[in-house]
Amino acid sequence: MSRTVLKELQCPNCGTALSQYTPGAQTLVCHNCGSYVAIGAGDAEVTGKTRKLPAPAVPVEIGKTITVEGVKYMVLGRVVYLGWDDEDRWQWDEWQVGAEDGRMLWLAYDEKGFSIYKKERFRSQFNARTDRAIELKSGTFPIHERYPARIVGAEGELTWRAQEDERLYVAEGARGGQRYSVQQTEEEIEVYTGVGVSELEVAKAFNDEKWIKRVNARVTRGEHMRMIGGLSILFAIGAIAMAIAVSAIGERVEQTVVPIRESAEFVDVDFNQPGRPAVVNMSLRGGLPTNTFMDVNVSMIAPDETRTESYLFTKSFWHETGFDDEGAWTDTSYRGNGMFVPLMTGTHQLKLEMDQASTFNGDMQAEITIRRNAWAAQWFVVYGVVVGIIGAIIYFVAPSK
Repeated sequence: MSRTVLKELQCPNCGTALSQYTPGAQTLVCHNCGSYVAIGAGDAEVTGKTRKLPAPAVPVEIGKTITVEGVKYMVLGRVVYLGWDDEDRWQWDEWQVGAEDGRMLWLAYDEKGFSIYKKERFRSQFNARTDRAIELKSGTFPIHERYPARIVGAEGELTWRAQEDERLYVAEGARGGQRYSVQQTEEEIEVYTGVGVSELEVAKAFNDEKWIKRVNARVTRGEHMRMIGGLSILFAIGAIAMAIAVSAIGERVEQTVVPIRESAEFVDVDFNQPGRPAVVNMSLRGGLPTNTFMDVNVSMIAPDETRTESYLFTKSFWHETGFDDEGAWTDTSYRGNGMFVPLMTGTHQLKLEMDQASTFNGDMQAEITIRRNAWAAQWFVVYGVVVGIIGAIIYFVAPSK
């Protein structure tokens, strides 16, 4: 779209030709020396200077045209803002776009993506620093966030007397798909309402084929990444399910009740396949008195000449009670298990030995169940956890529309 230049001016500082496109313009930023040139009634005058702005993260440039709801607009000017709070600082870009008939819109881009805003009128007085809700034509809306900000720099044509480092206070909110933003300075306060739009929609509105292809490629890559991440999560769930299933596999070779004494107790166990895991489950019969514990060491003795002893695990049994804000509570632990991989065939001895206890009597008994030729379920668990974490990371970092 070729716009008609309303007025040609010269920068009072360097003499560069400046074009004014809209009658409502109040500031032109000289692209040569960076001067803020105030225009309107009287002669043009320099009110300050702006630093050279870095290129925006998206290909929106002054002079380009964008079509919104069938109306063509030209990008007139750009402002870069800096906002902050107690924990963070962030920047965002806003472009002022104008149509031939004088309509104005603002295209904003921040960490949430794109939004298109238009200027709105207040229905009642509003203070961006204190008021919790704002009354607009379409209703009353709550304020969700407020923070101080300043202008980092600007370029092009703007409809107000812009100044670098000008301070403002911003109050924002969103409801029902509508966004609203109030910007308050020492001299004036304005409110804008708008909606979020995807980057692909913006690229199409600019009719920028390269941008459209780039966004589509990123979206496609994101879809592939989410598919890979989703499959990884499914594999992880399958691995966990497999771990649960294989944990029950194995031939039960021993189930007996063994007294727990201060001296060691032994259970004979025959293994016929070396290298295949055996699962040892132990549960305490009868429980423990309140607020007591008992630790039992479990090991396996091989049928070789040296009677090699392999430590399996130490099981802590306990019965605890207490009180907290929710009332009385009780916590018990009466079960434990471990895994042993025999390196030879023959009759091994499972050894149970008291380690320490806060209470003991001769009636303590443990039920022992041993399954041989089992599967190592923990490897499925490790695989499932690792693959699940990787899959979740891939899924959630994948770029979206």
